Amino acid sequence: MTKISPSQRLKLYLILALASLALFFFAVAQVRFVVVDPYDTLGLVSHFPVVYWVGLALLLLASVLAFLDQDLKGDGLFIFLLMALVIFLFGSGVLMYEYPRDPSAYYPTGEVKNLLDTGRFSIQQPGLLLVSYHSWPAFHFLNAFVMLMGGIGLEFIKYAPLFWIPIIGLIAYTMGKRLALSPNWCFLLAFLTLASWMVGYAGSASPRSLGIALFLLLSVLLLTSRGNVAERLLAIPAFGALVITHGYTSVALLAGLTLLLVIRRQNVFTFLLLFVVMFGMWYLYQANQALSLGAHQWWSKPFFDIFNLAQGERYTLASVAARAANRYSQLGYLVLWVSLVAASAVVFVIRWRDREHRNKLLPFFGWSFGMVMMTALNYGGEGTYRLYLFTLLPAATILVLSLAWRPLLVAAMVVTVALSPLNYSGDAGYGQVLASEIKGIEFFTRQVSPPQFSGGYFYGTDPGLMYYYDPNISAEAFNPGFHGPKSPDKVDPAIINPFRWIIISRQATQSIVYGWGRNPYDAWPETPVGRGANLTYDNGGFRIYMNTAYMQFRETGR
Repeated sequence: MTKISPSQRLKLYLILALASLALFFFAVAQVRFVVVDPYDTLGLVSHFPVVYWVGLALLLLASVLAFLDQDLKGDGLFIFLLMALVIFLFGSGVLMYEYPRDPSAYYPTGEVKNLLDTGRFSIQQPGLLLVSYHSWPAFHFLNAFVMLMGGIGLEFIKYAPLFWIPIIGLIAYTMGKRLALSPNWCFLLAFLTLASWMVGYAGSASPRSLGIALFLLLSVLLLTSRGNVAERLLAIPAFGALVITHGYTSVALLAGLTLLLVIRRQNVFTFLLLFVVMFGMWYLYQANQALSLGAHQWWSKPFFDIFNLAQGERYTLASVAARAANRYSQLGYLVLWVSLVAASAVVFVIRWRDREHRNKLLPFFGWSFGMVMMTALNYGGEGTYRLYLFTLLPAATILVLSLAWRPLLVAAMVVTVALSPLNYSGDAGYGQVLASEIKGIEFFTRQVSPPQFSGGYFYGTDPGLMYYYDPNISAEAFNPGFHGPKSPDKVDPAIINPFRWIIISRQATQSIVYGWGRNPYDAWPETPVGRGANLTYDNGGFRIYMNTAYMQFRETGR
């Protein structure tokens, strides 16, 4: 049997990857633009044609073969495979939807766009003025630069995942290069990082995306420190950028820095200087806000977010199969990573006397422990997600450095990819942005002027109108669902009566149906008060009612 040469194998992997991408774009052309119904069995996944799965299988095959091929020496093929993986796992949610799948993607970018369009901002809600500038100034100016210099509008928000997530993959690959790993193992490190849960959370058009990218970049610089003064000087402005991009992420970095300071006693003086400078930056800009918002939670609800992972409310069987698949795929990732890291910890203890191995891995274990402790103190909210993101790259590095059994690692590659469609695309279109929503909100924000806006509005669910245009228009938004009654049977549509403006939209209905199975607020137009309201606007998927009886409820409470 003729042996296939390395150059021929390289061509084979490229052909497989190119064929997989061709099948992906053919699948996209078949289903775009799709509107996912909450009752679709597996959400967006239900709409994937067979060619999508064939393409994904071909890409996975090419990735596994390339990883196992020890004759491949260059980085080009591996980086190409990683970019193809990003397109498959995240491009479906970008290219198959007409608008961003996450409504919150419009904020804070929408605030910057509104300021650029009008040249001013309203002062009716002083507490909401330029939230993006005060909280995330670096991201505020980045958005302004992109829109002014690029001459583009909010449409670029949709494609943000295909910008930020490749950056995360390249940073992960760089981690392997700095550890002097071969291209195969650098590829595995980046592959497992990209194919894992919550990477999509770091890829939206939000401050956390730039913040996570800076956090990971600093992780690479600090965890693979070569004692180079230039690198540490580079870390200082990078941390400064992180502070003014996403302050709470810089808080987590301080926890990791503290433990690294303890672990790396041999570099104590230069490392301590770096720590002091970084802490000074954080203290000057962010400490007051972070402590005022977070101190109560840190000490009143310890370990709250971590134990939420196992609470029944979050992971019980959902009202639709898509939600169940989405939640249990997340649990599958957690079980996989906890098991692999636990096995790596056992290997680490067994090889404790191997000084080189111990010194290489100890900073990663210490860094991860610091992230766990910071998140256990309920750092900044959304602790579960942040814990996963902050520890994902160190955990993948620990795995690659500890477990060299290739069958196990190939199995991990297969499992992470198999779970990804359910995790990223099996969410029943929860919160999917629809054309009717965009048009209706534009009418409401532009045609319903602030002087007429007294009395507040009922929108049905988060997010409010601030995510699209003007933050000041979210005067008295009512947020039901997960933050209100725990069951639709406990909801009385009459709770809407005190609001002057009532918005009933398809997007808001889908968001609530995803969690409850039905939207009890949709019944309001048929109530006695609803039948007396004026239907001000209706585009088929977005209705605006002016509640003529709202003053009665304001004055009498009934």
